Amino acid sequence: MDNCAVINNFTVIPKYSENIVPVIIPRMYPAEEVLLEPFKNNTSPVLVAGSLSVVRNGIAYIRVLNFQPNSVIFKKNLKIANIAFPAAVSSVTAVKKPIRVADEPNEITQKVLDDFIKNIKLQLIKNLVQLKN
Repeated sequence: MDNCAVINNFTVIPKYSENIVPVIIPRMYPAEEVLLEPFKNNTSPVLVAGSLSVVRNGIAYIRVLNFQPNSVIFKKNLKIANIAFPAAVSSVTAVKKPIRVADEPNEITQKVLDDFIKNIKLQLIKNLVQLKN
């Protein structure tokens, strides 16, 4: 497979951790940026995140998550991700972090609840416990 990214160096991913790992991009790939995606049949012992990375001297970076209770060892030249060519990408959307944190809800008093019940015209049986007996 000529469209695969492979591990650059011997790498150890500690248990329950997330790392950014350098990968080698094939020489035939001429672009300065690369879109890396996990294999469809994930045979890797870690989760691989899709990433858009800059290519410098044939090296890009990919994020991996080791969710196992033991360390994982990657050997050099292990295939870890597919290279998505620009023709295969239909659209890209930037992620925007929210600027403002949601306000904490106000305390709900009995009066607010009673007003709510009146507004939506709910008919509650007040003596439900007595009717059950």
